[in-house]
Amino acid sequence: MIPDGWKCKNLGEVITLQRGFDLPEQDRIHGTIPIISSSGITGFYNESKVSPPGIVTDRYGTIGKVFLVDVDFWPLNTSLWVKDFYGNDHRYLYYLLQSIDYKKLSDKTGVPGINRNDVHKLRVLLPPLSEQCKIAELLGTWDESIDLLEKLIGKTRSRKQGLMQQLLTGKKRFKEFEGSEWKKVSIGEIAFVDKRSLNNSTPKDYTFFYISLSDIDNGHISNNLEELCFEQAPSRARRLVSKNDILMATVRPNLQSFAIVKTDADKYVVSTGFAVITAKKDYCPDYLYQYIFSDHIEKQIEALVTGSNYPAINSTEIKNLTVYCPSLPEQEKIAAVLSAADEEISTLEKQLAAYKQQKLGLMQQLLTGRIRI
Repeated sequence: MIPDGWKCKNLGEVITLQRGFDLPEQDRIHGTIPIISSSGITGFYNESKVSPPGIVTDRYGTIGKVFLVDVDFWPLNTSLWVKDFYGNDHRYLYYLLQSIDYKKLSDKTGVPGINRNDVHKLRVLLPPLSEQCKIAELLGTWDESIDLLEKLIGKTRSRKQGLMQQLLTGKKRFKEFEGSEWKKVSIGEIAFVDKRSLNNSTPKDYTFFYISLSDIDNGHISNNLEELCFEQAPSRARRLVSKNDILMATVRPNLQSFAIVKTDADKYVVSTGFAVITAKKDYCPDYLYQYIFSDHIEKQIEALVTGSNYPAINSTEIKNLTVYCPSLPEQEKIAAVLSAADEEISTLEKQLAAYKQQKLGLMQQLLTGRIRI
């Protein structure tokens, strides 16, 4: 059904997409003009190709990203840019392009890509200009909220990083602990590494939730873990995990794919791409978890993987990483402060995800005319 006053057209009648311009790295003269590639701003040049308003989308790679540009810019050859808006509201078209399922248009090749001629043939619904403007204005309020939340999350992360630098080095102390000394220890002295594993004596029907490297992001463990039995499990599914165990990626550890298990369930198994660290008695697991994100650990890991084509560390190297430890009560207090910062960030991230989901639902309603303004 076409809403009253709307038209159904080929996208090529609404906009004209144009391939971006070549600009080899060696030919670039640094300036103030943003270079827009398939992933956004990738540099600055001293010459522009397009005046605002501009819309750029990716032509190759991770297709589906759309960028609204309000300054003079240079669209790179990996992108498509809107050459002609045909009198339509550019903000509305920005949202319209976001709603397209580009994966269906992607070439069947090793590298995902789209052909602008195929995009031009897509059928789209187009409201009158006045309604385009109102729809764009409403969706813009969601974008403003999303942008504010993203900035707030960035500031909160920076604040937590500052707290870590102060608290995990002893530069900032709680009054009740001033004067007490810290000791330098290895992880192997204060924790067990890979304490328990599946083995040949494990019953074939033993079931567990499997955690792979892709299941951990920013300290969060996926809620959609695959449940397997021992007989079905991949060969890398070996390390058993309990509550308060720390999962430390040994493959590309510089990316800090680390997490701590906070569930009571005792039926998790992780890939051998992780080391499982279990804090010993008199050491706080939350303190140790926060510490593995510190600059001190990061520098030690960097020294171990520098020059390697396949950055990885092993369990012995993890045991030898050094940590500065105060008394257990001070460890617990430091961990409580940093964990509270993590909770604040997590709450903001959930709010951000909700805003993005709301915007997506609203776009589906507004851009099809199911909801009219």
